[in-house]
Amino acid sequence: MLSVVTVLGRTGPKSDDETRIIEVRRAYNEDKRTPTIDMIKVVLWSRNKSAPFYRVEAGNLVALKGRLEVVNGELIVVAEQVNFV
Repeated sequence: MLSVVTVLGRTGPKSDDETRIIEVRRAYNEDKRTPTIDMIKVVLWSRNKSAPFYRVEAGNLVALKGRLEVVNGELIVVAEQVNFV
């Protein structure tokens, strides 16, 4: 099974050595009063811990392309391409 995911959001806190949280604002929410932000766990395909993706401060806008993968029973995005906007 092949999946392709495109994510546009802001970098959030680092959750561990290999994973980074991306905060994505939903275009639709039920009450239309408060914005809903999804926290998506992302890991780089190369797992290069010295990559800028892991070192950049929280709040930077990032666009990434990758695939979905289940790791330890949890769904994450494996980023193959990362661009800072």
